[in-house]
Amino acid sequence: MLHRSTQQAAARREFDWRHPSILTAVPATLLVLSGIIMFALYIALDVTASLAYDGYNYKDQTISELSAIGAPTRAYWLALSPVYQILAFAFAVGVLRVAGERRPVRVAGWLLLALAVVGLLWWIAPMHRREVLAADDGTWQDVMHLVVGGVTSLLYFVLIGVGAFAFGRWFRLYSFATIVALLVFGTLMSFETGGVGENEPTPWLGIYERIAVEGSMLWQAVFAVVLLRYARKWRTAGPAIR
Repeated sequence: MLHRSTQQAAARREFDWRHPSILTAVPATLLVLSGIIMFALYIALDVTASLAYDGYNYKDQTISELSAIGAPTRAYWLALSPVYQILAFAFAVGVLRVAGERRPVRVAGWLLLALAVVGLLWWIAPMHRREVLAADDGTWQDVMHLVVGGVTSLLYFVLIGVGAFAFGRWFRLYSFATIVALLVFGTLMSFETGGVGENEPTPWLGIYERIAVEGSMLWQAVFAVVLLRYARKWRTAGPAIR
């Protein structure tokens, strides 16, 4: 019995994100800051790539078209996307280290880690340009691109729903408002996405998608800011279970 208890305690330490063996050189609060930096990086990447792509319409075209196979900005997007992925993993680990036994924060940390893992699939699942899709020259990558997008959207909904209960009332209201916005603009997107594969005009699709996608990322950044504020209180109050 004693031997079994010792093994169980060792296992708990092994998988405890607060254990000193996990990223000891980096403070947890610095890792949480990655959630803010990754949002700023994505916005900058989106804007600069849109400006560099001659003929690209920020208002009417999707974000994925900036990294599509054959797009002139694909190399630029791929060069910076690993930085975003590193920040995504760092953010997830930071949230898990700060969470302690606070269940909503801990679950949010695991969901962020799942998002970071799924994010790696974008590298092998880019879409093709509109004219290629319209000519029926798309491949399995285009199908996988849609699947990864669907899984990512689902994870964001669950993340925001769980994270809504991590802090106070105002953050819960903000989270619910974000979910409503995702539903509204996701629905508006669905009316236009068929035009991408047919190489037809898709008015306002780029704006709808950016509100949905970057609105989700903004939620992560706000979550990071609020978590850092609460973390200072938790350090003085000691461990807590929620």
